[in-house]
Amino acid sequence: MLLTKPQAELDASDHAALRPLLRHCPDLAELQQLGHDFKQAFQLQSAEALSAWMEKASRSTFGAIHRFTTGLRRDEAAIAAAVSLPWSNGQVEGQVHRLKLIKRQMYGRAGFQLSRRRVLPYKYDRCFANSYRAP
Repeated sequence: MLLTKPQAELDASDHAALRPLLRHCPDLAELQQLGHDFKQAFQLQSAEALSAWMEKASRSTFGAIHRFTTGLRRDEAAIAAAVSLPWSNGQVEGQVHRLKLIKRQMYGRAGFQLSRRRVLPYKYDRCFANSYRAP
């Protein structure tokens, strides 16, 4: 938490705890800067800033950061679009997550009728009673 918070948001006790960490492990300062730069690239919504961050991160001594950057480079066009475009598929992903959660809760034991009743927000039977007949 101390490494990810902006310096302006840290209080005196946080600074007192962070100083010895950075003194004993100077590599943490690099990790802290990489985290702040990554966050800033998304806040600026700049593909160029993200590309510059990936260049800097690929030279990092942290193996996890290097592997993360390698993974981002595999689909760099999609990552650049995610950073720079205003659209999001968050609503779709949320609904998919909700449906999968409902399926897991029922352990595959529920039939179509119960699944439909748990998923749909209205009384399906009243609306389509004449057009749908259960087998």
